[in-house]
Amino acid sequence: MTIESAEEHYEVYKRYPMIRTIVNRISNSAGNVPIWVSKNDTKYESEETARFLSLMRNPSRYNQGRNFLARLVKDYLIYGCVIVARKRYRTGDTEYYVVHPTKIESYKLKEKRISPFEPCLESVRVKYPLGLEKSESVEISANDLCIIGDELEFGSGHLCFGGALSAVKDELEVYANLVDVLDESYGNGGARKIISFKNTSDELAFNTPLQNNADEVKKELRENYGGNSGDEHYIISQNDVNVSNLSSPVGELDGYNMLSKLECTICNAFDFPVSLLGLKTGAYKSQTEAEKSLYVGCISPIANLILSRLNVFFGTNIDARIELDYSELDFFQDGKQKKGAAIQTFMQGATQAVEMGALTKEEVRNELKNIL
Repeated sequence: MTIESAEEHYEVYKRYPMIRTIVNRISNSAGNVPIWVSKNDTKYESEETARFLSLMRNPSRYNQGRNFLARLVKDYLIYGCVIVARKRYRTGDTEYYVVHPTKIESYKLKEKRISPFEPCLESVRVKYPLGLEKSESVEISANDLCIIGDELEFGSGHLCFGGALSAVKDELEVYANLVDVLDESYGNGGARKIISFKNTSDELAFNTPLQNNADEVKKELRENYGGNSGDEHYIISQNDVNVSNLSSPVGELDGYNMLSKLECTICNAFDFPVSLLGLKTGAYKSQTEAEKSLYVGCISPIANLILSRLNVFFGTNIDARIELDYSELDFFQDGKQKKGAAIQTFMQGATQAVEMGALTKEEVRNELKNIL
């Protein structure tokens, strides 16, 4: 399975429900959390901060009704990078919009570069750059492009993309073949197929419930894999399954557990807690812990990268932390309750310590800052 071009990445996203669930869950969650700008652990407000937040809400007239950050995170997860373009008007106004990678028709590289660290991309030609159905394409200068994420590689005639999908392309191929063998009904209880090897009496049986009777299975195998009239055995090649060495003992081929392991591997590539897909795992003690892992370990790094790069591209250059505010989420409430209890306990002891002269008010204040 080759996953290099934007079209190949999008096809994988579109084809597999599990991939769509992961990508949409992460991107929608990122878009539903407010953006928080702070300096020295307090809220930071300025004209540039207001402008940055305004642009994130409404970067252009073409983005009405859409969550800009959710869209950016979604592209990052599918393609390994996000491409944001800037459009300048003679009036002095500036708008920003997402360039969908599948709309890139061609690119142009710089003939000469001052240093090897200078970006080699000069421009890209994009079809329907603003999502409008127009016949013409537009060439966008690299100076008006912000590419966030993996650096683009230039293959034969197209831009090569990376990201999580490329990192597990071998696992995805195995997953695709195995899901096909299991009749793509694993999530609904599974389907068992009994495949016999020619000239042997062994049966390749996947360890999932049998939904079809023997005649239906035999008919389906004959249609999919061929076989002579009256033949009771059907040949399935390693290329068809690609999950194990078919010379191994049949009992070693456990489709149910193999599929679960592949799903865990794919989830790990996205840093997505597997338990949120309903898969059994001992990694998290509770749903709240898994949710916290999703936001802290998965969403935050992506969102922080995108927000910091856009801060420069927008020209706001805010000298403060720009991040997502999780204070209203359930997993954060538990942390606030524990912190509140710790403060209450500390203050009870600190009050007595000040009265006895064991601590000064300044020492208490410093210790309280450490708790906060």
